[in-house]
Amino acid sequence: MSHPSGRPLEMASERQIAANRRNAKKSSGPRSAAGKDRASNNAYRHGLFSTRARAAVAEETEAFALNIADRTSGAIALEHARIVAEADNELALIRDAKRALIDRTNIFGDFKTPPLIPTDPSKDPWLMSPAQERRFLLAKAKDLLTPEQQEEAERPAAIKRVLSELTKLSLYEKRAAGRRDRSVRKLMKIKQAL
Repeated sequence: MSHPSGRPLEMASERQIAANRRNAKKSSGPRSAAGKDRASNNAYRHGLFSTRARAAVAEETEAFALNIADRTSGAIALEHARIVAEADNELALIRDAKRALIDRTNIFGDFKTPPLIPTDPSKDPWLMSPAQERRFLLAKAKDLLTPEQQEEAERPAAIKRVLSELTKLSLYEKRAAGRRDRSVRKLMKIKQAL
């Protein structure tokens, strides 16, 4: 077996394996209870994978899974079909959220996020992050601009924030598509074996 570059693959040495394990222990995610709690809610930020969202389409998902897996396929095939149906539903939700985010930006021209630390820059300028400082300076400059110029000045920042959110949604989309594709391949193998 060889690497795509053409050089042969080598097994990791015991020393490399030990180093990999040490490094894995250093970067194993949040350690405190508060950090673990915060990280456990990462996927729920957009409300895409909440229990309420899943319950709303549970019957449709099950019907779709039964349609994918024939009645003769068995329990394992049905489980893979459920994964395919759930991932397909997640993909639809993610794409709807992306569309809504883009539409909201196009309609309102801005994607506002509240400042992390509400500060009065005239009193506490050292507490501001660079982004807050830019917002403060932009707010001061707004007094001198016409409404059209204000909108044009805010648009690049709004687009940057939207792109950040779209990137996060794309990661969820990639994971759901990968999960669906893996299950489809397994399902095809099961059906071919029948």
